[in-house]
Amino acid sequence: MITEDSIHQVLHNLPEGMKYREFGGKPAAKPPLGIMPEHLWREQRIWELIRALARYDEAKMEVPGEWFAELRSHLIDKCCTINQP
Repeated sequence: MITEDSIHQVLHNLPEGMKYREFGGKPAAKPPLGIMPEHLWREQRIWELIRALARYDEAKMEVPGEWFAELRSHLIDKCCTINQP
C-alpha cells in the first residue's frame, strides 16, 4: 500500500543524478515548474480528505456530505484504474 511516508522516503532517497539529467558533466537547465500529474494530485487529495474527516470526527462535528461523495468518487476511480489490464 502506498502511504504518505513511503512516498516521502522514496523521494528523499533519490540519487543525485536522478534529480536532473546531466549532459557532458554539466547539469542541464531545469525546465519551468509544470503541473502535478493527476494521479499524484488524486493521491494527495485522498489523503487530505481522510485527514479532514478524522479531524471532524475527533472534534465531534458533522462532516460535510460532499467530502464523503468526493472521497468515494476518487477511490472508485483509483480502484477501476488499478484493475484495468
